[in-house]
Amino acid sequence: MKTGRFHLFAALVFSLWLGTGVSPVAYAEDILYGPSPKERMHQYAAPGDRQWRELTLELPPYPDPARLRGGELVITGAQLTYQLDVDSIRVDADEVVRYAIVITSSTGARNVFYEGIRCQTAEYKSYAYGSQGKWSAAVYPRWQSIGQIGSSSHRRELFLYYFCNEYHRPVTRDQVLARLINPYRIEGGRP
Repeated sequence: MKTGRFHLFAALVFSLWLGTGVSPVAYAEDILYGPSPKERMHQYAAPGDRQWRELTLELPPYPDPARLRGGELVITGAQLTYQLDVDSIRVDADEVVRYAIVITSSTGARNVFYEGIRCQTAEYKSYAYGSQGKWSAAVYPRWQSIGQIGSSSHRRELFLYYFCNEYHRPVTRDQVLARLINPYRIEGGRP
């Protein structure tokens, strides 16, 4: 057996030994950098799935500073603090994980958003932004691909490690909260 084939065979045996054959991060990387969202929607749809429809949106109460959970979303190179409002996190029947997030710069400037992440297509939508203790609806909310870097880095982190499983489906709200408490216990590990 040639060396290259042996390494491939050894990697296959090792990955099967782990139980899944492919790591959850590999699945997520495929969805982030693979086909377009529309192609992906059909690629991962189960036979007999109906056309996806987004639920009517209801904005949650404005985030209470006492209920913000921060420090867990560590993004390398970011000079921002990300805090999720745990009361706003919900996983709805349309399989969108919705949440309020407060992003604070090192100078103290704050941005508050109410967003949703769709695991099946690796997309996000900003529904509203917050200012002076109240929500303002986004003018033209639309689904956008989660980027690799820049302003979407927190969304990528939430998609990969907190909100979605290796099958591009959202985890339960309880699982999201458990992952926020201890992100290093996620199945499949974390880089």
